[in-house]
Amino acid sequence: MTKKIVLLFFGGILAFEPPVHAAFRFGLANSAAKRGSKIADQALPSPVILKMPLLRSEGSRLLWPFGVQGGGHPQGHPGIDFAANIGASVYASANGRVREVSDRSGSSAEAEKVIIIDHAQNQGAYVGSFKNIAVSVGDFVVQGQKLAELEAFAGSSGQYGFLHWGLSTFMTSSPAAVCPYDYLTDDGKAELTAMFTGTIYSGMAQFPLLCNPCPSGGCR
Repeated sequence: MTKKIVLLFFGGILAFEPPVHAAFRFGLANSAAKRGSKIADQALPSPVILKMPLLRSEGSRLLWPFGVQGGGHPQGHPGIDFAANIGASVYASANGRVREVSDRSGSSAEAEKVIIIDHAQNQGAYVGSFKNIAVSVGDFVVQGQKLAELEAFAGSSGQYGFLHWGLSTFMTSSPAAVCPYDYLTDDGKAELTAMFTGTIYSGMAQFPLLCNPCPSGGCR
């Protein structure tokens, strides 16, 4: 089953129907987490406080919230998907060490670029249509540091760039996907809530929340 999102966009309607592979596959972060992917000198006794990875001033808008089942995620979407202007900057949502920078291609040959960062006892995944990636594996980044820019996402007919933002946590007995909203600053929560207002997506009737509960076994 594919997902189809329809957004109000500059007074018109923007339909977004990404291929299944375009959504973040939580295994990228979860498999690393299960290997114990925590950098010792980054370990802190409390969860991180996040800032938004995209700015509304650069046209960012929410496409698909956390926990929605379908569209390649029968066990729940393990992050939040955004669209933004081509050239919009993607920022580190917290301090951390870059664990992975890679290219992945899906069945439709649309490239996904992946940046995974260890954020203390959490791990952030930034997956999307990136260009001008400004970090490398092993780099330490600070909150708000530019990671990359968005290029046109093929599924958008060249209209916008795409970002999936996921977070896994080591604060529980076993690593699990968590909704990034719960870790945001108050300003970040207000901004993400504003983005969510008016968003229309497939499955909205069944999954109407910004952070929908994961099914048994966790979102992935």
